[in-house]
Amino acid sequence: NNNNNNNMAATSTSSDTELIFEEGVRTMDDFYKEMIRLLKLEDWFGKNLDAFNDVLRGGCGEVDPKGKKFVWKGSTAAKASIGTGKWDTIMEIFHDDDNSGHENFVVALQ
Repeated sequence: NNNNNNNMAATSTSSDTELIFEEGVRTMDDFYKEMIRLLKLEDWFGKNLDAFNDVLRGGCGEVDPKGKKFVWKGSTAAKASIGTGKWDTIMEIFHDDDNSGHENFVVALQ
């Protein structure tokens, strides 16, 4: 293992088990751009909460989210900027509170 490559990957990409939101998410558009980056989604991704819910089932991008842990850097600032209502909805979707058909994802807030 080359530690230099691992350190670089940890700051800008994700690992086999973690998908890392970079700091700086302040709007819903920023959130969708991070989801596109993390899952390597196609251009046709709908950029809405229903589409976000759908992509968590897998099969929509080059990266399958199944079995992954999401790590959200700068989550406190993101929640403050996005707003509690939308933030809570994002978390409900990650955790599949409405049993929509995907797993209950772990989201580590940093």
